Amino acid sequence: MSFTFLSLLAACGPSWEADTRKPTPPHRTGAAHDSILSANEKPSSGPATGFEADSGAGPFGEWGLALDLEDISAEVMSDYAHSAPDTLEVERSIRQFQLRRGASDPLGWPPFLESVDAYLTLPVDRLRPSPLIRARVAAEFELDQESRRPGGAPPELVRMVQALVARIDRRMRDLQAVGRHEARAGAWLKWPLEAGIISSGFGPRRDPFERVVRFHAGVDLAAEEREPVLAAADGVVVFAGPAGNAGLTVKIRHAPRLFTLYAHLSAIMVKEGQEIGRGDVLGLVGHSGRATGPHLHLALIRDGKPVDPLEHLEETVFSFSDRRTGVGFGKP
Repeated sequence: MSFTFLSLLAACGPSWEADTRKPTPPHRTGAAHDSILSANEKPSSGPATGFEADSGAGPFGEWGLALDLEDISAEVMSDYAHSAPDTLEVERSIRQFQLRRGASDPLGWPPFLESVDAYLTLPVDRLRPSPLIRARVAAEFELDQESRRPGGAPPELVRMVQALVARIDRRMRDLQAVGRHEARAGAWLKWPLEAGIISSGFGPRRDPFERVVRFHAGVDLAAEEREPVLAAADGVVVFAGPAGNAGLTVKIRHAPRLFTLYAHLSAIMVKEGQEIGRGDVLGLVGHSGRATGPHLHLALIRDGKPVDPLEHLEETVFSFSDRRTGVGFGKP
């Protein structure tokens, strides 16, 4: 795809004024997201839960959701960006795009579109699904925000984003055709939902409520309200209850300093101290806490640091549609 950046820059000129309106909740466009919980934010008042004593959350937010970018260690950001130069470049581009869009900068689009387009030209063995998913979700979310400005999004921008999304979908199908899912040979996590939509990825993203960019310390999986949520691996429940903005939350310890966390549930069906098996039902999808729609926030915590769950989830089937935002997974 060849981007006509001069025409896009002309369309993105001074007529794009800062939009001070509150953003439309993403679930109205088919994408559910967490609200962001900063590192300094405390859970709502109530009885002590004991979560802090055995949180395994380390420095990235008391309830395993997200925190300000400046509070993320260089080690975590290095893990997030991976080591391959091509992947690192596109990850940085996505991050910078979200930072600039969070500041209402209309000129954030061209370098983002160019970088992702260049990444898509790489051979399939040099692509990774995670940045493709993040790029798709970020592009769709920001285009939706542009469409809600006075006068709507520039037609040239709409055309470019739609073309980019179509190319991402084709490359994701290429990855599936050769068996290169994000989950590699060492994958050990079961998908906690039978099917759903990846509506927000791991890493920096724009808060749908506050319009600032923070590090999202997990993935959001949108699904119907009250769908069963399954344990991703064998373990012991170390927390089950309300957790401030994370809503009803379950946390499972799988090994010393290795945890998974499941937030925004509508119901909890396990108790603290209970042993749980891989695939056992632990609760139901909901939107408790501060969330814009029904979804599951899944976090993976290793040695006190957030880790991208997509790196460790078992192989699955992805699906794509221009009628919805996000990337589908599991049984159709």
